[in-house]
Amino acid sequence: MELETLRSHQWFKLICGASYQHLPAIRHLALIYTLAGADCIDMAPDPATIAAARAGIAAAIKLDNTAIAPLVMVSFNDGEDPHFRKAVFDPELCPTDCSRPCEKVCPTTAIKFSNDYNGIMPDLCYGCGRCLPLCPVQIIHTREQIYVPEDIFDAVLHQSVNAIEIHTQPHRTKEFAAFWQRLSPIIPQLKLVAVSFPDCEGLREYLMSLIDGMQPQPRSLIWQTDGRPMSGDIGDGATAKLP
Repeated sequence: MELETLRSHQWFKLICGASYQHLPAIRHLALIYTLAGADCIDMAPDPATIAAARAGIAAAIKLDNTAIAPLVMVSFNDGEDPHFRKAVFDPELCPTDCSRPCEKVCPTTAIKFSNDYNGIMPDLCYGCGRCLPLCPVQIIHTREQIYVPEDIFDAVLHQSVNAIEIHTQPHRTKEFAAFWQRLSPIIPQLKLVAVSFPDCEGLREYLMSLIDGMQPQPRSLIWQTDGRPMSGDIGDGATAKLP
């Protein structure tokens, strides 16, 4: 069913975020979007996040036995990528008279100053970057999220995960091929693989170079040409639509 809607251009995917790991929210979103008919739910490739999404899907099907379980997709990157980051800073370095614009602008209330906690709550941060330019003393920076593909092999083999998205960058062909080889033991088990990258010059040649590295080949493949990464979600929309 999920791939039928893809072929008919009616497919839609919930993107929880490759760095977002707030488990109650993930479960809640998975429940709601399963009931809404989502074909795929995309999330961080971490076992606790996958389990939370699966729990939400199961709860939705229990509420409505006609609901269809969406594909469970996890996202990886083959190198540095703005989707896979979190903001970090030392709250001890904050000036006492700071107006804390970072706290005001955070879309997930991940930045908190209170009696019981000061700083960034990592599970809530998805790396949007809104706080970075606003810090008056420029003490906020980002750290890369590192995910190991081998950690989700068991989830794929037990069908808890049945789709993967790989984020890459233009002309990072060798890195992509090496990462694909790491995934090769589970590629035949996946229903769908998506490859996400920014638009670039020489697009056709670039895509052909990626295909050359796809051994074994996936059962189904989506090319996702992002206009902007969603982690830099200030301003106009994240994806450029083709005419």
